[in-house]
Amino acid sequence: MKLYLRLIFPILAGIVWLPLTILAQNNADENLHPIEVKMNNCIDKNPSTHGVTGCLDTAYTEWDAELNKFYKLLTGIVDPTQKNALRDAERAWLAYRDKEFALLELLYQSKEGTMFQPMLMYDKVTVVKKRALELEDHYKLLTEY
Repeated sequence: MKLYLRLIFPILAGIVWLPLTILAQNNADENLHPIEVKMNNCIDKNPSTHGVTGCLDTAYTEWDAELNKFYKLLTGIVDPTQKNALRDAERAWLAYRDKEFALLELLYQSKEGTMFQPMLMYDKVTVVKKRALELEDHYKLLTEY
């Protein structure tokens, strides 16, 4: 069994790191959000499991701050009916996020190996990033068009 793990681990590690490497190489893409550029640069400098997880943790914190920023901006410009709907939608999203994170943690707990730690964190970052960008789009709809 140990020999099997020694043979299979490099293959699995390659499968995990290849998408992250490709993601990091996309820094030249000027359409990347500054948080993504910072995350990719961090991953380039810290390619270990611990380093990547730390980079993703920082990205999570920054996306969460971005989400909160646009939520607060929106609450400042919408009418009372829209504000109530926004609040209700955000509460529902928070419940979804918590349930999704619980599911992700259960799914990844069934896997062995430290390589799954950054994968779990990346999935969590993606959930929060998506909501932050949705709120930003809502804000732009009301302020730019």
